Amino acid sequence: MALLKPLTYVNRSGDVVAPLLRGYGLPLDRLLIIYDDLDLPRGRIRIREQGGAGGHKGMVSIIDLLGPEIPRLRVGIGRKEEDPQEYVLSPFAAEERVMMEKSYARIADAVECIIREGLSKARERFNQEGS
Repeated sequence: MALLKPLTYVNRSGDVVAPLLRGYGLPLDRLLIIYDDLDLPRGRIRIREQGGAGGHKGMVSIIDLLGPEIPRLRVGIGRKEEDPQEYVLSPFAAEERVMMEKSYARIADAVECIIREGLSKARERFNQEGS
């Protein structure tokens, strides 16, 4: 098991993920991409087995190189009126940070569930409204 945080620009994430996955000879179902999502309320998570990028430039890059059948865990950061690019690159305000910190344990639990019980079970357990 490995945790990877690319140091490239987010829109070049595929340039790191694809060669690493291929280098280790791992199938796509052994990959889990965890990323922020403006369209989910702050702290909410969504687990999917595949799909589109939803406008996330990092996922566009990864999908371009590996295809859409990539397991992913989206972490809601909410949307603000300001420029999305500026917002996602800025630190959370104090009250936002508190709310996100409360969700980190749930995110870790979801990842652990994916590893131990699979995506379907994790999706059933963690994709509930209000989660």
